[in-house]
Amino acid sequence: MSLSPMYGPGAAPAAAASAGTAAAANAGASNPAQQVLGQDDFLKLMIAELQNQDPSQATNSTQFVAQLAQFSALEQMTNVAQAVTKLDSDLTALSQQTLLTQGAALIGKQVSGTDAGGQTVQGTVSQVTMQNGQVELQVGSQTLTLAQVDRIDNAAGTPA
Repeated sequence: MSLSPMYGPGAAPAAAASAGTAAAANAGASNPAQQVLGQDDFLKLMIAELQNQDPSQATNSTQFVAQLAQFSALEQMTNVAQAVTKLDSDLTALSQQTLLTQGAALIGKQVSGTDAGGQTVQGTVSQVTMQNGQVELQVGSQTLTLAQVDRIDNAAGTPA
């Protein structure tokens, strides 16, 4: 988004430019991680341009309203994008916790499945871990992922 010049030929452009530079510097100081202008900085810059414009070449106020509306819409889209990113992160964490809970419910159960090498693995689950986003079940001396399990039974001697 670009700002339209709000001043005429003369000394006013230098004053508006220095005000814009100051607003940009303040934005960087207040939010060093993002280094972007916020709505407050936009309003400060717009006020500086109004104060320093050439009175004989006044700017149309509809330009200000249009720019402010565009900036507000952009800010709202940024907020929505940040909320979606956080939601995605939260859902990923919840999904991993759900998988880990499902795996934990298998401790002490008899399972069978096929490991990555194509070998059949059978035995009692003794431990559950999360590795690289996947639940791994310790079955005897071998490991199966939760996705590789194709049968689950109660351990021998355990009532159903």
